[in-house]
Amino acid sequence: MKLVSRQGNYRIRHPQRGTSGGGTATPITVSTLDELKSAVQGSTAKVVLLNGVISGSEMADIGGNTSLLGKAGAGEMRFKYQRENVLTIFIALEGVGLRVNTGDNVIIRNIKVSFL
Repeated sequence: MKLVSRQGNYRIRHPQRGTSGGGTATPITVSTLDELKSAVQGSTAKVVLLNGVISGSEMADIGGNTSLLGKAGAGEMRFKYQRENVLTIFIALEGVGLRVNTGDNVIIRNIKVSFL
């Protein structure tokens, strides 16, 4: 076993900061899979509110600087966890996956999660 004698200063390269998602961007409400997929694209700051249950059999690719928030009374979502720095907690997606591959600073809230 070899010990690392000197480690670079991680904090200088990666200062501590919280995840802010879409921050104070004007919220956009979506009700369909197509609206959801369109609303979460790109890296511009955005807050997306999920209204009701969205069904489908596709993947929604979530860009950076995104807050995806479910409204009360939503159902269950199943997705494969693929990225760090993602907060998750109760949304209504049936058969729809979420993927965060290239973006960071993403918040996903109000989600009951079951892993596929």
